[in-house]
Amino acid sequence: CTPARASLMTGRYHQRTRAIDTYLGRSMIEPAEVTLPQVLGDAGYVTGIFGKWHLGDCYPMRAIDMGFDTAVVHRGGGIAQPGDHPDNFGRESYFDPILNIDGVNQRVSGYCTDIFADRAMTFIEKTATENPDQPFFAYLATNAPHSPFQIADEWVQPYRDMGINE
Repeated sequence: CTPARASLMTGRYHQRTRAIDTYLGRSMIEPAEVTLPQVLGDAGYVTGIFGKWHLGDCYPMRAIDMGFDTAVVHRGGGIAQPGDHPDNFGRESYFDPILNIDGVNQRVSGYCTDIFADRAMTFIEKTATENPDQPFFAYLATNAPHSPFQIADEWVQPYRDMGINE
């Protein structure tokens, strides 16, 4: 989770990035680290992240502080997990979640995976349409593999019909 993400974003062992675990402040990247989106941005790329960042939710460790031009992310380690927006707890939070969009918390309509994928595709299409020669980096890391494992009834019903309980 955080350690692998820190290594992916920096190309360094996670122990060197300060992002060594998933909780108790150990999921925050050292702000002085040089990240992949920073390097790509310096090379003329436009960069976007969609989904999970989990390397810091506060300045100067947010995705938008660490090189991403566009960020549509949940806070903390996952939607309705510690560190996420408090309004995402106690309800079906994967649906119509509060996400952090370019540093501003906003409620977004839809299912979280669909939101992240749709926003990533819009980012790619907009970049390709407005400036076809503009290189881009789109990082899509969905929340779906994390609890509380919420999906729409239409996807669960076939398994209920087979007698498989949730």
